[in-house]
Amino acid sequence: MRIYSYSPEKGDSRSKALAFCILGGAAFLVLLGEFLGEYKPILQTAGFVVAIAGIMICSRFLLSGYTYIIEGSEDGKAPDLVIIENRGKVNRTVCRVSASGGRLFRADGGKKPDGRVYDYRPSPFVSDSWIYEVPERDGDGFVRFSPDEKMIEIMRSLGCEVQE
Repeated sequence: MRIYSYSPEKGDSRSKALAFCILGGAAFLVLLGEFLGEYKPILQTAGFVVAIAGIMICSRFLLSGYTYIIEGSEDGKAPDLVIIENRGKVNRTVCRVSASGGRLFRADGGKKPDGRVYDYRPSPFVSDSWIYEVPERDGDGFVRFSPDEKMIEIMRSLGCEVQE
């Protein structure tokens, strides 16, 4: 039973600029190989490697999105925080942890928590991201995501410790 869901916008302007700059650099290297004949194999190989990196960035930050869901169970257990990755027509659940008993705090730019951090933000350049410390009964670790204010309030009401 879905209590609340939120899907942040994917493909911000910084991610688009990064992806297109990398793809443009790859095209430049491949074309430069046509003018510098003795370095053609090296430049074309480098261009294709950079192009593959650009395609990977496009698929991760421009073509993928996430849906954050607070989902209750019918048997009265604690609600879960479910994160679904949306990639084209394929939606797959990438995270399911208890929404109560954990700790939610703002992600500081340079401070990384100790332990495994799973990043489910639509872009690495999102300024308002939060880190959810998963309760020990769910396997420890940290989930970095970008909830809206309503989702934060719902998690607070479910027993999650929220630190502003």
